[in-house]
Amino acid sequence: MKRNLCFILYFFFVHSFLFSQLSNTIKGRVTDNSNGSPIAYCSVFINSSSKGTITDAKGEFVLKNIPEGKFDLVISSIGYETYVYAYPGNQQPAEVNISLKQKATDLSVVTVVPFVKHGWQVWGKTFIENFIGQTANASDCSLKNYKALHFRFSKKQNRLIVSSDEPLIIENKALGYTIRYQLEEFYCDFSTHITLYLGYPLFREMSANKRKQARWEQQRRQAYYGSITHFMKCLYNDQLMKNGYQVIKAIKVANLEKQRVKELYKANAPVADTFQVQ
Repeated sequence: MKRNLCFILYFFFVHSFLFSQLSNTIKGRVTDNSNGSPIAYCSVFINSSSKGTITDAKGEFVLKNIPEGKFDLVISSIGYETYVYAYPGNQQPAEVNISLKQKATDLSVVTVVPFVKHGWQVWGKTFIENFIGQTANASDCSLKNYKALHFRFSKKQNRLIVSSDEPLIIENKALGYTIRYQLEEFYCDFSTHITLYLGYPLFREMSANKRKQARWEQQRRQAYYGSITHFMKCLYNDQLMKNGYQVIKAIKVANLEKQRVKELYKANAPVADTFQVQ
């Protein structure tokens, strides 16, 4: 399965629709799991949205104008494991207390594959092509803090593994967004040709004049309509035909010419000589 950041951008437009009815507020506190001390400047945001904040010196945060419905609240801080709080829907708790676990650093959990020296120079292009993509919009994206990336390559598995010390900051000048992406996992398997990554994006709209904003809005619509996310939304709402989609059942048809040639080859294949040993 291969997805790039352009797919995430499409997904963001669907989530934007859910933010049309805003009313709720969430308050909370984030602490260290080992000693209970507050974690300041911790990132708290709703996955694949533009709604987020950070904790104060007491580890407390407030998120206003929260949409109705189910969503994931992502809590992350450097040196801690990312925590994802799944909100159940209409019965949203007004206050939440979150404890983060520190990332393990003991040798028993450290991979034996070392970091690649000058990893960005060696594998940076491969990472960008598989993470952000190779479309026209992707060419207008730039990774601002690429030095935070660490690259490992396993010759035995023929697999590239990428991790990051901090959230990735991507500027998408084609669609007018700055994306803060909490990268949890990335690998590119060259034997199976499978690229997979897991993470949580937070979007921020770029500021510009009205003419540029209008152009961004048009390009966002073009990126969304016809995308996989648009198709899935239409399928869920039973609006495929209304939006110009046709779903046709694939029927396997036998290749009669191929079968004829194959039988002809068998009939005319030379017979191997046999020898009798005295």
